[in-house]
Amino acid sequence: EELVARLSGESQALCIVNIRKRAQSLYQSLRGEGVYHLSTTMYPWHRRKILEAIRRRLKEDEKCIVISTSLVEAGVDLDFRKVYRQLAGVDSMIQAAGRCNREGKRSADESLVQVFQFEEKDYIPGQRQQMDVTKMLLTEGWDLSSLECVEEYFKRLYHFRGAWIEIISTCSFFDISVCRSPCRSAKMEEKAVHNWPSPRKTDLAAAILFHL
Repeated sequence: EELVARLSGESQALCIVNIRKRAQSLYQSLRGEGVYHLSTTMYPWHRRKILEAIRRRLKEDEKCIVISTSLVEAGVDLDFRKVYRQLAGVDSMIQAAGRCNREGKRSADESLVQVFQFEEKDYIPGQRQQMDVTKMLLTEGWDLSSLECVEEYFKRLYHFRGAWIEIISTCSFFDISVCRSPCRSAKMEEKAVHNWPSPRKTDLAAAILFHL
């Protein structure tokens, strides 16, 4: 599996998937020293122990690969070199990107968020429309970090609420470079032939590349 191969080659990376079963499967495929799994099914004290081990490895610059569900997207202070996020709603994507270069110590080239989609579809109650709208925005070249994109996302989401959007699923990767400077101002990086939106002051700068 391509995702397993990519994660195997990382030194410090977070991979967020939409369902627990998928997280457990990926963890079993990668299991080894420095590889961790986080899930809401764990007892709180167990999660705390795992998070302590993860923070220690990140701080000491040791190998640390974390497979998790969306529980790490809010209230968990972690800083990874690279983040992999399964296609989800734009709001979830932005939360996931907040775990990449969180402390602003690395450049955009060293801090990448990769949004991916599995060939086989996962059944995620109540999330299908969010995923479909996000994919449309990505293929249209929207900057996920912009307020305009967030506004467009919710506009389309509620417009299509109750309608079924059928989009052919392919295994695709979208790259997002994440850069934070001490003044919390980020510069847009142009890395493709597309014309990206102009730079703006924001906590997240994204340059999206398509690999279809």
